[in-house]
Amino acid sequence: MKPVLPVINKRKGMVTPMAKMNVIFDRCKGCELCTTACPKQIVAIQHEKRNKEGVFTAYCTDDDACIGCAMCAMMCPDCAIVIES
Repeated sequence: MKPVLPVINKRKGMVTPMAKMNVIFDRCKGCELCTTACPKQIVAIQHEKRNKEGVFTAYCTDDDACIGCAMCAMMCPDCAIVIES
């Protein structure tokens, strides 16, 4: 899947579906920088499954509320977050 930037088409009320956040599970180190960057405050650290490094990772708590702004991806020091359509 190819990472994309969010696209909004405001012509005549048409809205192109927004891109969504996806976490590369084994790359995330659980630093929580993405959780503070999200303007919608819908990025959190899950506490159910650890990655291969033994770390709980980030996830989007509400995919429908995600606006695909990529603030979380820009903040991630390990490039563990991609924004995809």
